[in-house]
Amino acid sequence: MMADKNRESLGDRLKRSGVNTIDGFKRTGDGNELIANPLVQGDLKDKPISWILEVANDYEVTGHLIVGSSACSVNIQFGLGKPLHSFSPVATGLNTIIDLFTWQEGRFHFENGKQPEAVTISLSPEEIVHKGEAYVQDLNFLERNAISDMSFLLRPADKLSETDIENRLRCIPNINLNQHIDFFKNVYGSLNIKDIAEKLELKKYEWVSTAANLLRVGLILAPNGKSLKSADLELISTATNIPVTSLSGGTLYQSAPVQETQNDGLIQIERVLLEEARRSLNEPGTETMSSKVFLYMLDREFARASRFGTTLALIVFSIDTTLAGGFDPNDLARITAAISRIKRDVDMFGRFGDRLFGLILPGVDSNQAKVLVERIMTDLPPSLPDLGRYNPTLRFGIASAPTDVKDIDTLMKKSQLARLKASETGEPCLLAADIT
Repeated sequence: MMADKNRESLGDRLKRSGVNTIDGFKRTGDGNELIANPLVQGDLKDKPISWILEVANDYEVTGHLIVGSSACSVNIQFGLGKPLHSFSPVATGLNTIIDLFTWQEGRFHFENGKQPEAVTISLSPEEIVHKGEAYVQDLNFLERNAISDMSFLLRPADKLSETDIENRLRCIPNINLNQHIDFFKNVYGSLNIKDIAEKLELKKYEWVSTAANLLRVGLILAPNGKSLKSADLELISTATNIPVTSLSGGTLYQSAPVQETQNDGLIQIERVLLEEARRSLNEPGTETMSSKVFLYMLDREFARASRFGTTLALIVFSIDTTLAGGFDPNDLARITAAISRIKRDVDMFGRFGDRLFGLILPGVDSNQAKVLVERIMTDLPPSLPDLGRYNPTLRFGIASAPTDVKDIDTLMKKSQLARLKASETGEPCLLAADIT
């Protein structure tokens, strides 16, 4: 009994961590000014759950976030910015937060200072956002292919060993390999997805992710026998021969090649190998991504911008010459390398189909993207004076989300139409708004 009395409470443990915050406020850098917590109340249609988790972590809030109506609400309990416990009328733990990533709207309010009542969540806010965004993408993938929990998935005719299965799954990052193998072994035509999930005791976000991954790598087939294997995953896995990691926000990252030091045993990044991996995503001899990799990156960046409510611009452009025979490949590579040096580090540059190029600009609208175009037009000629014999002509088309468009297909279409119109009129650059 004495041990129970002396046991440290959750609240005491949080205070003992040494972080000193005032409920509902955040101190500025100099510690003299308090900024009010913006989580007092709102709606998920304006402030999605990913935004809430980031703000809660930034403000190191402690309290209860109530999302939804009194009849059906989700209660997320934070301690110093970390979600430690969550429950709804039908579930408890991480899956109740993951489900909120699919909510398009829902009123919420924050009750400052309330301590967490339990600890049912161990992931960091960043890890939860990553899982939530992946869940939305996986769910959309299944729904686009008319696959639900009542669907009966099929196996291909090939006979695969467990090693073969592991090799197929190696391009999917941060997965529970045994869970995927167990799911695969239970796909034999007489169990639907719901049956398999119940047998393996999987939460919804777990079976959605597992089924989507197995379909994408071609280990299982859709109910109609169609393969949904993703060419992008195969391409990137083959090109790099190292695991590919998609972090929160959807940006594609290489899992860095590493080496073990001889003296202290610590793992360090081998920069030379990392640079080789980066180059392997580009076209040989250029600083531009291949068309398939570029389109994959565009899809990921658009998904990220949509989730966080940020802007994203796409520049599509052509490089033409009046010289008979066109550009020498080495000279064209020099032009693309020069453009790559002009763009920001966070911008992505690649082939857009066979004859065009594209630039993905995160956090930028059309007018801001035009500033980059003007810089390219100004800086490029003096950096390559010997290529003036080609009399190169660049025509740019720009579209951005959400200002100009709301979906990725229209973003691609309008940027191309703007470039075509620029070519027709002789303008160096046109915005999607210019041709509406």
